[in-house]
Amino acid sequence: MKKINIILISLLLIATLVFSGCGKKYVCADGSETSAKENCPYDKIATIRDRDAENSAENYVKGYLRNADETYTIVNTYREQGDYYTEIIISSKDGSLTYESLIKVDGRTASPECVKGCDFIEQKSDSIGEGTLSGNLILTSGDCMPYICDDDVDNCSNPNCIVRGVSGVLKIRDVTSSDDISNVYLNDNKPDLIDTVTSYRNGSFSIVLPTGEYSVFVVDDGKEYCNTFNEGKACSFEISNGQETMYDISIDKAVY
Repeated sequence: MKKINIILISLLLIATLVFSGCGKKYVCADGSETSAKENCPYDKIATIRDRDAENSAENYVKGYLRNADETYTIVNTYREQGDYYTEIIISSKDGSLTYESLIKVDGRTASPECVKGCDFIEQKSDSIGEGTLSGNLILTSGDCMPYICDDDVDNCSNPNCIVRGVSGVLKIRDVTSSDDISNVYLNDNKPDLIDTVTSYRNGSFSIVLPTGEYSVFVVDDGKEYCNTFNEGKACSFEISNGQETMYDISIDKAVY
């Protein structure tokens, strides 16, 4: 009888442990409860500064106001779930039209988009034919010679080869022939300058441009750098009406 009681007590303890494990709950940072910690919601972490986000939103709006009879006023910029939002009032100089717009700026890439009060921007884009150029300025530097890794190392890469986004000045010109490039630099035969934009510290940039085909150059020690060629054109891209064109620009300063 005593032996049976011991067995019963043991089974009861095992059952208690099993059911208590099944009922375990995790309290997430937002106060919600879940049965597994990996189910907790995590907000995106912004990697750009508040001022950079506001500048991105301002440049986005200024691009649509180019040569237009409108002005703008930044009311507020705030962060929510890893992204930034800038409230901007756009109005005609005679006061006849006013738009209360909200520009969302990605907290990681600094790419802007209008999410509220976008009638003015959409109408302007339709009337003059404009689109957006967005991308990243990427610098490769250091010793990027072939690197031998141990067999047990996953995702082997040369630790001395550095690839990162950087801040830099980009010049947008009329589409340029590759014949006008000498050793990755634009020669004195420079096509017309359309616009200029500066990338953020993480390398991201965005600018509104009229529809058409262009070339983009990176200012490097006072010269204009381009190392990509296609069909006889240097660092070329196309802007379509109301569309976003993604174009990453690389500067290669590595040793191979």
